[in-house]
Amino acid sequence: MSFEYLGKNYIPACYVKFLESSGARAVPIFNNLTEVETKKLFESINGAVFPGGIVNVSTSGYANISRTILKLAKKTFDEGGYFPIIGMCLGHQILATLVNGPTDIRIRTDSLNMIAPLNLPKNYRDSKLFRSLSKDLMKTFNKTLITTHAHELGLPLELFRENKTLDQFYKVITTNVDRNGVEFVSTMEAKKYPFYSMQWHPEKPPFEWNPEKVIPHFSASTELSQYISNFFVNEARFSKHKFASRKEERAALIYNHNPTYIAGINEHSIFEQVYLFD
Repeated sequence: MSFEYLGKNYIPACYVKFLESSGARAVPIFNNLTEVETKKLFESINGAVFPGGIVNVSTSGYANISRTILKLAKKTFDEGGYFPIIGMCLGHQILATLVNGPTDIRIRTDSLNMIAPLNLPKNYRDSKLFRSLSKDLMKTFNKTLITTHAHELGLPLELFRENKTLDQFYKVITTNVDRNGVEFVSTMEAKKYPFYSMQWHPEKPPFEWNPEKVIPHFSASTELSQYISNFFVNEARFSKHKFASRKEERAALIYNHNPTYIAGINEHSIFEQVYLFD
C-alpha cells in the first residue's frame, strides 16, 4: 500500500509492537544503507525482522539489505556468534529466494485475505520454533482458523522437495493450501542457522483491526502471536551485539519517530498505525 502522499518509506507499527510485547526494543533498518552502514548497524543489534510488503525480491533496496544481513548472520554463526532472523510474508519469500539464488521462485496463490489453521505435523517438536509448544496448544492451533494470510504469491512445496539447495538449507514445518488447493510452504526454519519464517502474519491479530480484513482476534490467535514473539526475542537474547555507546543506541531507536494513526486518515488502510519516513 502506498503512503507516498505522507512519506516514501514506512514501517507498520504492528511489527514494532510485536517485538515490544516480549521485552525488545526496535531499531529501523532503512533500505538505502550502504554495505558499510549495514554492517555497522548489524554489529549493534541482536536480530532482524524481515517484514511483509510488495517489492522486488531480488533487486529492491529491501532485498539488497536483507541479502547483506543474511550473509553477515551466517558468517557470525559460523564463527561462533548468534544473530537470529525472522521473516513474515514477503520476508518469508525473500529468505527462500536469497538462499536459492536470483530467480524469483514464487508462484501465484489465491490466498489474499484468507485465514487457515496452523497445520503442525505430529513431529512438530523436532523443530526449533515449536519445540516448546504444549500438546494442548498444538491441538488448539491446528483445529482453529488461526493464521492470517495476505499474499498473492507463495513458495510451492514441490520446489523444496525438488531443489537440493533449499531442501538442505531449510526444514519445512507447515504447509497450507490456497482456495484452489495449491499447496505452499507456510512455516520454515533453517536447519543450521537461527533463521525462521512464516507466510502468515503473527504480528497482525493483536494489533490490526480493519474490518475489511479477516484477521482473527480470539485468544488462541493472540496466544500464537505471543508465542512467536517470545520465541524470537528469546533467540535475540543470545546475541552479544551492542551499540558502541549509549548515545548511538538512543539515536538509533524507533522511539525517535512517532507512529501515524493511518486508519484515522484512510479507513481502508490495512494498518492501524505506521511509522512514516522521508
